[in-house]
Amino acid sequence: MLIAWFILITAGFFSTSLGFVGVEDRFVIGISLILIGFAKSALLMWEFMEVRNAPAIIKGIGCAWIVLTATLLSILFSYPDLGH
Repeated sequence: MLIAWFILITAGFFSTSLGFVGVEDRFVIGISLILIGFAKSALLMWEFMEVRNAPAIIKGIGCAWIVLTATLLSILFSYPDLGH
């Protein structure tokens, strides 16, 4: 569990520092934040909600939700006319 906390904290610092390290491309920052956020949610789901010990159908639904939602948000973010 300590390793999971370390990974979550490191990912949080990394996502916060994206704007400070010289990355100026809005698309790269946005997609990176989406992917980091969903990687963190997958880790939370597997470690702290204990889905790793759940039946296979629940594992599949959880993984499908993460992949589908991250993909849809990335596609929506990539359209330049949305949100402007």
